[in-house]
Amino acid sequence: MILNHPTQEYFLVWGGEGRAMSRIEFSRNITPRWNFGFNYRPILVDKQIQRQGKGDRQTISQYYDFHSSYKSENERYFITGNYRRIRHRVNENGGILLTRDTTINGYYDPNAQPYLLAAKTEELRNVFHIYHQYQLASPLQVYHKLNLSRQENIFNDTRSSEVNYDKYFYIRIRIKT
Repeated sequence: MILNHPTQEYFLVWGGEGRAMSRIEFSRNITPRWNFGFNYRPILVDKQIQRQGKGDRQTISQYYDFHSSYKSENERYFITGNYRRIRHRVNENGGILLTRDTTINGYYDPNAQPYLLAAKTEELRNVFHIYHQYQLASPLQVYHKLNLSRQENIFNDTRSSEVNYDKYFYIRIRIKT
């Protein structure tokens, strides 16, 4: 479903078995020279294997950004900036143990045993951007831009010491924490 307005957009997808995606965009002129807006994009996916019920998430992803711009009354100075953040978390299962026929009518058995029982990954990104310029004369402008970013990637498996995963996983550790 898409609802359009000159400054708003909503995009919604509802899938079966607890899958959903949406996108909300908004932008508005505060004054004729100043604009503000934001975007929000969550992705929520329930587990397909070993699902305990609605809301038992496999993936939770949240993205949003805020943006604004301003132009002076004489139009010689202009500034724009934005801030973005994304946090993407996944409960990893490592695939399915194929100890027997794990398909039912061409689909995986939702009660099949996954390889990994408590592995989680997470990525977190923050980005800040500013650009501004000033027109000194008709052919001459000075400008400055600033970009700051931070990224974190995390993998954690709290049960790796309890269960012997060496047969399938963690044979070679390339980067130790």
